[in-house]
Amino acid sequence: MGGNTTYVGVDRRARLMGKSLTLGALVLLLSVLYLLLIGLLAPRFDMAGAPVGHMLATVLIATLVVPLRNRLGIAINRLLRHEWQSSQDLLREFGMALSRTIDPIGLHSTLTIDLARRLRLQSATVWMLEPPHDRTFVTLGPTRDTPSATLLADGAMARLLATTAYYLIAADRPSTDLAPFIARQVRLIIPLRTGDRLIGIYGCGTPQSGNLYSERTIDVLLRLAPAAASALENARAYSTIARLNQELRTLDQLKDAAAPVRGETAPAFAFGYCLDRFFIVRGIDVQMNRTEQ
Repeated sequence: MGGNTTYVGVDRRARLMGKSLTLGALVLLLSVLYLLLIGLLAPRFDMAGAPVGHMLATVLIATLVVPLRNRLGIAINRLLRHEWQSSQDLLREFGMALSRTIDPIGLHSTLTIDLARRLRLQSATVWMLEPPHDRTFVTLGPTRDTPSATLLADGAMARLLATTAYYLIAADRPSTDLAPFIARQVRLIIPLRTGDRLIGIYGCGTPQSGNLYSERTIDVLLRLAPAAASALENARAYSTIARLNQELRTLDQLKDAAAPVRGETAPAFAFGYCLDRFFIVRGIDVQMNRTEQ
């Protein structure tokens, strides 16, 4: 996919569909109302040579045209919003959501539930390069212990995705190459990078409308990939800090348990504990500096 893809055709199609449905529903509704008013007013107000009932019905219908059109337009736009929403609006909405999300649980909800629903995908999965050793990709969310939830960072599939420019379609590759993705019903695979480094993988299930992905769906996912990669980097830093905080709490518990027993050696223990805390806090600072860069 080139970088100059636009969404003019998608937006124009959305507007034409909304206007067509609005006008069609308006004409049908006004016709029914006019016939009802004629049947109600004509027998009572029509006189010889003066169709007052018909005139009253026409005036009432004319006053209802604009309010009904506005209400129908709002209702139809709401019904079609999830399917025909402007791609630019969709990108803006999820870009802001990803920029505000730093924890893996929130990222899992945004990418695999909300985005999949809005793009009408049957499922979605996100793999993140797990800190601190960066040896494996693990899935976000409650499916970490299921088959294919863990991929080796130096495995054949990771190397294949590291050299993939934009995306892979599972059906275009031999089944043995992408077997873990196929096992999770993933058909469209998008690498998530920061710079030249692969830090995540976004896998899409089949579309609800069939087996083929629309150009709009692929374009939206490719344009969201940099924001998703940045959010993954933030989630990795968040996981690292959470792990270091847990280690600090463990050290606090060890200090409280060891100080009464060791008695006269308590000052030496406290000194060593302070050194440990210093180096751990320095590690947090270094990690945060790397994330900011």
